[in-house]
Amino acid sequence: MVGGLLLPLYGLGVDLITPGGVVVATIAAFLATNAESVIGATIQGKAGFTWMTNEVVNFVNTLIGASIAISSGIFILNMV
Repeated sequence: MVGGLLLPLYGLGVDLITPGGVVVATIAAFLATNAESVIGATIQGKAGFTWMTNEVVNFVNTLIGASIAISSGIFILNMV
């Protein structure tokens, strides 16, 4: 949670995002990291999922986090 908060706080400090953006980015990072843990624990390395490497799991983590952040920015913060 701390790691997901530090970068948004830095962005706030240099006027790249708003305080609401800090909340959205932190929550998106937290949810994506938990999803990555679940995917890594349940699918990665299992028979039939040899293509699910650590790099693929990291990509999925980034995709989930970005999707949550963009969706939240649009629907919650009205950033269009």
